[in-house]
Amino acid sequence: MSTHPSAIDRGPVSGISWFLILGGAGLAAGLLGRVDPDAQMYLALTAIVAVVAGFWIPRAVARDPSISRRFLALALLAHVVGALLRFFIIKNVYHGVADANGYYGAGVQLGPEFRALDIPALQPPYYGTPFIDWTTGLLFAFTGPTFLGGFLIHSVLSFVGAWFFYRAFRVSFPEGSHKLFALLIFLLPSMWYWPSSLGKDAVIMLFLGIATYGFAVLLRRSLLKGSAVALIGLAGTFMVRPPMAAALAVAGAAAFVLRPRQARSLQVQALTWIVMVPLLAVVAYSAVGSTLSSVGAESAVEAFESQHSVEFTGGPGGSGSNFSAPTPFSPLGFFTALLTVNFRPFPWEAGGLLPALTAVEGVFLIGLLSWRRREVWRGIWSWRRNGMVLLVVGAFLSLSIILSSLTNFGLLARQRTQVLPYLLMLPCMVRSVRLRREADERTVAART
Repeated sequence: MSTHPSAIDRGPVSGISWFLILGGAGLAAGLLGRVDPDAQMYLALTAIVAVVAGFWIPRAVARDPSISRRFLALALLAHVVGALLRFFIIKNVYHGVADANGYYGAGVQLGPEFRALDIPALQPPYYGTPFIDWTTGLLFAFTGPTFLGGFLIHSVLSFVGAWFFYRAFRVSFPEGSHKLFALLIFLLPSMWYWPSSLGKDAVIMLFLGIATYGFAVLLRRSLLKGSAVALIGLAGTFMVRPPMAAALAVAGAAAFVLRPRQARSLQVQALTWIVMVPLLAVVAYSAVGSTLSSVGAESAVEAFESQHSVEFTGGPGGSGSNFSAPTPFSPLGFFTALLTVNFRPFPWEAGGLLPALTAVEGVFLIGLLSWRRREVWRGIWSWRRNGMVLLVVGAFLSLSIILSSLTNFGLLARQRTQVLPYLLMLPCMVRSVRLRREADERTVAART
């Protein structure tokens, strides 16, 4: 009897998926005429997602056996539940006031044009909101106008982005605490709640993950494949939020310039300096320059802030959670900005259930970093042996500086999901001393 891992894993997951798709189809048929088309399309899309996951998850586990199919299924379920929670909270708590409404309206308008093969033009400035409007129209060309279904599909995109971040971590830090990072990147509440809605957050999570994975492959394995994947991720990130593409490109350039040079041929080193570093610099310069010229801002921070509309957060105009943003261009201001972007609101600043939950998560992250502070420092000091450390630290710092311009806790909680994947890598890059000692003891015992 075959004991191939993919053969073992494929059966249970596929069986559950087929059960869900048949159950969903039966439920949709039973509810036909009793619920609105949006709910019917949501059921159909849920079933499709389930059956695709049934085929994809076993193959993902076969490619990287460090993670189990049950865990990936649980992580996907968490993102889908996050989409439902986000949808109902927007409807019932925020009274329907959210950026997703604008994207939905644009999708309803553009979807029929895509179906008629009369491809609508992408409106200036082409990136940002016009790009998400355009992609939503493309989605609705296949699904029809479905608000809840749009949330579902975008929750899957954020899940796939988290998977790319996990793959990047495994490629870059094969001896790191991959189990801890998997728990954080997939199941930390912010990671499955905030990006799981119709809008920019899910799409940029996907492209940031792709770009980070591309850089990981580029720094550790393949120059050609890594470059292609990284550029795809950077291009997608640019189309959603150009300053974030610029920040990641700068971090990537720094990693290339400063990464360890052992075992690199003279030809590869010359190609890196002559081609890749200038190319990344051009991407960063273009991202910042085009954003500034589009919105008429004088800095990348102002440009980023002006690209966002504030979702309803606690009061009319989003003023219930406003605060004074720190200035990150002094030693004390820099530290305060990092603290604010990644951990606030603190418990005494939270007003209401959702801010309180965000505050609890911030306290948890501070506790985690304090608990694993030795691993954090050991990981950072390993940059001489691993260029990916430079990218992780550079992306964390530069993205945090950009987000430090935001002055609303609700908006900040949503936007920090772009920084969190890099922050979460810091305590996981190296294993704890205790775990390494236990692994060494098991190795010695097995040899004897």
